[in-house]
Amino acid sequence: MTFINDVITLYAQTGRYWNNDNGSDLEALGGDFNVTLDALHDESMRKRIAHKPRDMPIVWIRLWP
Repeated sequence: MTFINDVITLYAQTGRYWNNDNGSDLEALGGDFNVTLDALHDESMRKRIAHKPRDMPIVWIRLWP
């Protein structure tokens, strides 16, 4: 049962990267599926959007070693 609880926790963390991360998630940054050209042209916004998915493999590696 511990394994299932760990997986649930890791999936929840992945969900927070995408949405509900106190304003620093991909949706709040404008980096979701509806990313705008304005967001990509803004260098500081583009860096923040590009950095966010770099955190996700840390969780994925723990899910699929």
